[in-house]
Amino acid sequence: MSEHINSAENIKVISIAFYSERFDPKYIFVAGDATAAPTAAEIVIYEDIMKPYLTASLIFQDDQDFGKSIKGTEKVIVVLQSPGDKSQVIQKEFVVRSVEFREYITDTQAILKINLIENYGYFDHINRFNLGYADTGENIIEKISTNIVGASLFKDIKDSYQGAFRYIVPWITPFKAIKKVLSKMTTRTGLPYFYFSSLNTEFHNLTDLETILEKGTINKGTPFIYSRGNTSADISLDLLPFIVEYYEAEQESHSLFLAELGTFGSKISSINASTSLSYNTKINMAYELKLMEDAGVFERLGSKQQLNVFDTFFRAIDDFDKADIDITEFNSRVFYSIDSRTNDQSLKSPDRNLLGYNESLDEADTRLSIIRLAVLRYLVMNAVTIKVPGLFFSIKSLDTSVGNLIEFAMFENEKTLNERLGYNDDRSGQFIILKKKHVIDLTSDAHTVQMDISKIANLEARSVGA
Repeated sequence: MSEHINSAENIKVISIAFYSERFDPKYIFVAGDATAAPTAAEIVIYEDIMKPYLTASLIFQDDQDFGKSIKGTEKVIVVLQSPGDKSQVIQKEFVVRSVEFREYITDTQAILKINLIENYGYFDHINRFNLGYADTGENIIEKISTNIVGASLFKDIKDSYQGAFRYIVPWITPFKAIKKVLSKMTTRTGLPYFYFSSLNTEFHNLTDLETILEKGTINKGTPFIYSRGNTSADISLDLLPFIVEYYEAEQESHSLFLAELGTFGSKISSINASTSLSYNTKINMAYELKLMEDAGVFERLGSKQQLNVFDTFFRAIDDFDKADIDITEFNSRVFYSIDSRTNDQSLKSPDRNLLGYNESLDEADTRLSIIRLAVLRYLVMNAVTIKVPGLFFSIKSLDTSVGNLIEFAMFENEKTLNERLGYNDDRSGQFIILKKKHVIDLTSDAHTVQMDISKIANLEARSVGA
């Protein structure tokens, strides 16, 4: 039976339940159809493209002093569904991480806020292992994810440039090992890889920025729209899920910090410990991004990429012998590395061409690792926050997770920047979703999503309007 969708914030909360073998009965429901008198008020679920597990917080009213029996090993099982016909059920399993606060409102009633971590994250924190791998980075991550973490992996990636290498996991947690492998991997153009969990999928995800760009935006032609005026007036029902309620740009004017991190211009000094030979080179990110553009990395986006955030007209001191040098030509940071051969390089050795973890494939590999760092820093430092109705992001689909591109348009009250369309060129564009914060009001089944998004390219004129 189809469910009537009253608003773009509708979501169906099937159930939220605490589970423990100590309980009798084993399930204590605090929200959903199975609860005679729901006591939960709100659940907030966080997903992050940089994190391999979800986190959450749950606020509920405790009428039976149940909170005093919480030991931090209870599971909280959340079952959600997007309203409408044939929508699939989303089920996630969390473990109690801590009780953030308990406020008594009567002698027997209290309001509790419980912090939760996805079961995979809890297991990771208490599990350390030591194994050796000799494979490509993507295959090592898949083996750790499926065999050690117990999370099936969906891979949608380009082959990593570095190829196969040997990695010995030194008694660390599985997700720390995966993070170490990710830090070594780049695409052939130097773009990073991401391994993350999502509310909208039942598997973990491994993808890279180049593949994300190739997929294009998930809402092409129907951008999320923000206006300082009343955007909801005279808007069709179909467009209501795309109205942005809130917009904030916190991190601006941070060029000096990015320069100090080496994300504009930097120098690499790499020493081969086996031969004592050194390799020195310079990276100008304006030039590197232009190479990516010429190679067609941003071609699917249909417009000039916007990762080039530097002002090449800027001069710190005009009357100076370096006054003609732009900001990307300075070595604002020097990266050092030592490359040593740790494998048996004899002609009969089967591992002769297998790199050690601290070895670089070639000089290009060394450069690509620095380009990767710069791109990651651009994404994080240039993120803005928007808040939207949750309907679009309550569908069980990889297309609604972090790690996707969306179109976003900020309209101006006065048509100053684009007379024909009336949207702000600088603040509108194609953005990658870095973080999502799902806020579900359990008293009204209302769902909103706050997202951190980072601009990748301009918004095509054909995407806005009509």
